[in-house]
Amino acid sequence: MILCVSQEYYGESVPIPFPATAEEVREELGKLDTGSQPLFIRGDGPVWHFEDRLDPAVLYQETGVEKLNRLAGLVDAMDLDAQKVFAGALRAESVNGLDDILDIASSLGRYEFIEGVTSDKELGGWLVEHGQAGVDFPKEVWPYLDYAGIGAAYYAGHGGAYTPNGYVKRREVVQTQKKTDRPAFALTLASPTDAVSLDLPASDDELEQAKRALGLDDLDSAAIRDVEIGYPWAHLLPRDAITLEDASVLAECVQGMTREDLRVFGAVLEVEEPRSFH
Repeated sequence: MILCVSQEYYGESVPIPFPATAEEVREELGKLDTGSQPLFIRGDGPVWHFEDRLDPAVLYQETGVEKLNRLAGLVDAMDLDAQKVFAGALRAESVNGLDDILDIASSLGRYEFIEGVTSDKELGGWLVEHGQAGVDFPKEVWPYLDYAGIGAAYYAGHGGAYTPNGYVKRREVVQTQKKTDRPAFALTLASPTDAVSLDLPASDDELEQAKRALGLDDLDSAAIRDVEIGYPWAHLLPRDAITLEDASVLAECVQGMTREDLRVFGAVLEVEEPRSFH
């Protein structure tokens, strides 16, 4: 990651590569005759959009340089697709400094990127084509639809940002609705980038939403941060080494039980003292 620092917005700049030590940064800044003039920070590649979002004062702070080094590690590891998401996320969010930039760079899994959608009209067309416009329009009426209006309405309700490469917005993660009035099984699944609460049993679509939100290819790799089971005998269930698959199977079985079945099941648990979900 390289930041270019100058005294004038389009003036001659000093490139500072990161990671760097605080001493190296001060040495490079010493090449500028700053006086009382403010500094401007620009960048190339995925960091070009740091302009107006990064206070030059961080360059003079030990902690600021440390954070820039952490950011450099994240930015330098991004592939082209991740860079596109990062650029859009910085536009979509309210960014008030280096901490916000770091948070976004380390949480790209929470964002969705739609390649090639750069305007309300293109967004409206994409929504209709992919059945996400809120209305299932017959193909016969597609040529007559107000795609710009559809896209604008969606943008107003969901936020995000258009970039030269596509549309970026936060992923929609809706906690699954309880399927009956009975207490639900709920797991909080976590990845390095995010966490999501999932009611069980969950549909394939709900599992896919959770997977996208966590930025994972397989939910088996998600960590189980919390388990919530709302039945009186919940304390009798083993919580160690629980898996999403085991919890889903048990939740589905319990959902089909009558009140008498649930009472008997609780009594059996008390007697047997199970050590696993199997």
